[in-house]
Amino acid sequence: MVDVRSQEERTSQGPLLGAIAIDADLAIHRLDPASALRLRSVASTDVEWIIVSSDGAVAAEIVRELRQRGLVYSRSMAGGFAALAENLVFDVIIGGIHNHRDAAVMAAH
Repeated sequence: MVDVRSQEERTSQGPLLGAIAIDADLAIHRLDPASALRLRSVASTDVEWIIVSSDGAVAAEIVRELRQRGLVYSRSMAGGFAALAENLVFDVIIGGIHNHRDAAVMAAH
């Protein structure tokens, strides 16, 4: 799972624990194994990337480009982080104070 929300959005909306945070402008290059800017761990197009943006629109655009580059298993989260938060999917995950502290530490790295 890749969180392409801005740092400002992640701070105000809350963390997506377990996701890789990558700026939306760099996500395509960081996830494409043919790119010189790819993440070190990205080695194959056979990976399922789930892209999450604030409302889903930016994620859908990124997925279109990734698929054009051969990453056919890329998906976007319908409705984005807002849909997850609205449906209280994260209530258990981010409900505790210790989780907020841990998320802040993770976001700082």
